[in-house]
Amino acid sequence: MKPKPPVGVGGIAALTLVAAALVFVALRPGSTEVRFDDAPPIAPPEAGAAVVVSLHQSGGFSPFGLRITDSTHYVEVQFITQPDCFVVVDSGDPWPTPYPECSSPVEMVGEVAGWGRTMSGDSLVGVQIMIPGDCYDLLERDMMWPSDHPECHTGT
Repeated sequence: MKPKPPVGVGGIAALTLVAAALVFVALRPGSTEVRFDDAPPIAPPEAGAAVVVSLHQSGGFSPFGLRITDSTHYVEVQFITQPDCFVVVDSGDPWPTPYPECSSPVEMVGEVAGWGRTMSGDSLVGVQIMIPGDCYDLLERDMMWPSDHPECHTGT
């Protein structure tokens, strides 16, 4: 039997490149997710109520199906507030706001995700709130907020 020749410089270089490519794929930064929401729109909540209008998660790191870090989970809650709130808030603003014309029917901490005006002239505000993954798994669109589930009681 003939002995195998030792791996040459070219073989070592090829193995190094393959290993580097695998490390790059496994450790690459987060990915971009494009979602299309074809769910029917949710009617604006009645005054004094807040309703879940969307749920999403972002981030997390799971190379090759092995979870290293968990996703961050969010709920968007929508409610009606005073007419002048529409003028003073903008997407990305922190919630609660310092403006007296902007109040919510329940306490929540997050950021303004959307806003608009109802047919009656009131402001419709959506606030995105970070929630635990256990709570995220229990929520559905069109549920009242805050949720009755103990997993969703984060103290804020």
